[in-house]
Amino acid sequence: MRLLVAATIPTGIGETVCGQVERDNGVLRVGNVEIPSCQGSAAMLSAALAVTEYLGTEAPWTVLGGDRGRGEGTRAVYERLMDDVDRIRPTVLSFHYLQPVMALMRAAVEALQPRVNAGELRLVADAGGMYAAKAAGL
Repeated sequence: MRLLVAATIPTGIGETVCGQVERDNGVLRVGNVEIPSCQGSAAMLSAALAVTEYLGTEAPWTVLGGDRGRGEGTRAVYERLMDDVDRIRPTVLSFHYLQPVMALMRAAVEALQPRVNAGELRLVADAGGMYAAKAAGL
């Protein structure tokens, strides 16, 4: 299993980052970016990392943007998501804390549908991703 979590955190981390999640002395990191300890995406990524460590599978991947509620991080995550999916080739993609921008969610799911139909990818939506999926009628 290769998990990719598309998410935001409520802070301005600068550029959207993509990479594998790691824990360094109790601190979550994606590359050189420290993920602040808070609820939401940090909790999801920490739990996903613990599960992959327990199962002995590779660490989860994330496309992570900083979003303080204005949607800029969400848009940035969606902008680079397809390129990252092509490169990482996840078997599970979780839409986590993202602003519920229905048009972006619809476009992402449409673009991913061939992989879903081929059995290569499973989509999961929770938190803000769930609201976007439900509102978009997916």
